[in-house]
Amino acid sequence: MQISFRTNAGGENGWGNLIRLYNLYLYLYKIKPDYNYLFIIEGDEEIFKYLSRKKVKFLKLKNKISINNEKIILNKIKEKNYLICEMLDLSYERQIMYKKLYKKVIVFDDLINQKYAADYVICAQEWPSYNNTKISDKNTKFLLGYDYFIFNKNYKKYNEIRIKKKLKSKIKSIVVILGGSDYEIAYMKVAQALKKFNKNIKILFIIGFSQIKKNKKTIKSILPNAKIISNVSDVSKYIYKADVAIVGGGYTKIEAAYLLTPSIVISVQWHQLLLAKQFSKITKTLHLGYFSMIDENLIEENLKKISLIDERIKIRNNYLKLFKNNSLELIINKIF
Repeated sequence: MQISFRTNAGGENGWGNLIRLYNLYLYLYKIKPDYNYLFIIEGDEEIFKYLSRKKVKFLKLKNKISINNEKIILNKIKEKNYLICEMLDLSYERQIMYKKLYKKVIVFDDLINQKYAADYVICAQEWPSYNNTKISDKNTKFLLGYDYFIFNKNYKKYNEIRIKKKLKSKIKSIVVILGGSDYEIAYMKVAQALKKFNKNIKILFIIGFSQIKKNKKTIKSILPNAKIISNVSDVSKYIYKADVAIVGGGYTKIEAAYLLTPSIVISVQWHQLLLAKQFSKITKTLHLGYFSMIDENLIEENLKKISLIDERIKIRNNYLKLFKNNSLELIINKIF
């Protein structure tokens, strides 16, 4: 049995697509180690280095490859059973091509903004409506909501203890985790805001896989006492321990919510804006907008707001409502 994972990652695409599929791969490999697994990916060198370190078999595709050229390459793969995709702007026409080649096609798409031909479409975000389900192929099945969010294995140990988590009356620690790409300008603005906000708080930056040395230097020039780490396999323990998290508008906001750590959200990719806006509407999390359109004064203003215990309690109580039956088993039992 062959299971292939198709994505584009790094740069303007961010790392979230790859990380979610990698977490799914780890789970599948644990329960089905005899299967063959392949990542089919458009990306930059940082992406390919990451997969090489993880000893994952992968096939490089040219960035923005045409449907016809991709079809020629995929036709050379002998065994084509399952294809699991997560990529921005996955067109209906490309899905049709995949359907002709693979026995089953599964698409992860949190924006749910396409017409779909896949066997399954999984949207692990909450929207007020999912109108594109109505224009998609009649045989396409949709799995919708936060219960289908894929957490990595490290989150399992918090299933019960997170409910007992106590909020401190005063903030003593803040973790900043915006994503895997190079977000130097965002780091700079956050660091400037934190410098103005309070010098006595323990500050941890967990930075991405791209341009590590440059981003460390930028942050240290503003906050010399801040702790900075990178290439972290388990971010959950840092988010859980923090009193407040400053997170990106993609998956990290949901991970912080699961761990009941009140957050400030800064969108670092354009496609995150609508996701973060809806998340903020549901949870009352403070969403500041797109990183290039905000300044350190706005970040500092919201740090002051979230430092109030009543504000954090309100956010935490809304987080508690989100996750009812979340598990990878829900997905696996549906699609396999």
